[in-house]
Amino acid sequence: MVVSAYLENVERIKVECGVSVMLVAHAGKDVSRGARGHSALEADVDFVIRVERDEETSVTQAEVVKQKDAPDGTVFTFKFKEVGIGKSPTGREISSGVIEPAEPDEATKTRLAIGPSVDEYDALTNVIAARGRLVHRDGVPASVRTVTVQEWLDEVIKRGILDPVETWKESDRKSWYRARKRLRDKG
Repeated sequence: MVVSAYLENVERIKVECGVSVMLVAHAGKDVSRGARGHSALEADVDFVIRVERDEETSVTQAEVVKQKDAPDGTVFTFKFKEVGIGKSPTGREISSGVIEPAEPDEATKTRLAIGPSVDEYDALTNVIAARGRLVHRDGVPASVRTVTVQEWLDEVIKRGILDPVETWKESDRKSWYRARKRLRDKG
């Protein structure tokens, strides 16, 4: 009720003032679930842009994940750069920030594309390297090393990313499902 009233007031400001209004929301622990809080935060808006930063390289990626009346999926990758703009009356340096387009390296592209499932991805690549095997199907030789989902899950649990299955709550099961789906969707 409170969130819907808030969004109604935001819409009223937008219409009466003839302006665009941008809301900033933070993701919860499971980023794949969207903004923390009420589902209306993403359901009742014209667009949603997810912003993720690779802490190792300081490259940031903004991806349009929802856009009313236009295609989703536009991605802009950039770095933030501090620039001096002058001095204050007391002689203190004043700075501001600008964004510069950036071309991420392959590791950064992978981390940003995978987003919240990067730990599960690392576990998968590790178990494939350690125990992956070529599987022939329908008489066609395979060219990609594979492991079972159970072998992957065992590695995820071993790394402490998820608790042992016997202690899982519904939220743990959903988190594992979303991580698998996100990685599958990202190829």
